[in-house]
Amino acid sequence: MVNLRQRKFTKLAQNIEEKRVERNGNIITIYQMHHPACVTSFFRALQRGLDKGIKSFKIVWAGEIVFPDACVPIAGIIAFYRENFHIEFEFDVPADSYLQRCGFLDPIRPTVAMLDVEQYPFDKVYRYSDSSQVSALTQSYVDCLSRLTECSEGILTGLIWCLSEIMDNVLVHSEAGHGFVMTQYHPERNVVAICVYDSGIGICNSLRKSSHRPRNSMDAISLAIQEGVGDGKGQ
Repeated sequence: MVNLRQRKFTKLAQNIEEKRVERNGNIITIYQMHHPACVTSFFRALQRGLDKGIKSFKIVWAGEIVFPDACVPIAGIIAFYRENFHIEFEFDVPADSYLQRCGFLDPIRPTVAMLDVEQYPFDKVYRYSDSSQVSALTQSYVDCLSRLTECSEGILTGLIWCLSEIMDNVLVHSEAGHGFVMTQYHPERNVVAICVYDSGIGICNSLRKSSHRPRNSMDAISLAIQEGVGDGKGQ
């Protein structure tokens, strides 16, 4: 009997720990935003609400830690449903929270002039739609990082190439018309966290429109990094 109770308590504790998102009617409460799994949980909660005919949602933030790989996709999903399906969203987010300050509620649409004078482009959700913004964002990130820490030879060059390639691919191949990007710098680990997101057709569908015929998403990713497959060099 004791063992059974212990197992039930352990299971309950695990459920509480793993709770990321929950929906109650039209209210979606987000408890965690630090892992891609949080995006899946949010999308499921939103989709189940839509399936029930809900057209207006209230997003409540009840967490603390925010990483780009969850924050950016969720912001992009909200923008996608708001603009394409006229779904309404309101937010209950503390005014002094990181999520409020980073532009999650209304992603920043930067001009090149704005980025030329931006001293700290990290910790901001940006929405971009042309190649000039890609270049300016990439340069702003690299300039800021070089001021914050000393990078080994080739790191900044590699970062420029990767960011430019990925962000530009969104504009060229996704058919979304725009993308979202966010970068964080974690000095205690000397780590840069970056997320680029779009609501486009995906790598697999994009390649199926070319001479390549990937069978599934894994095939598509393998093809995408090969030289000569895309517009870039597949590096």
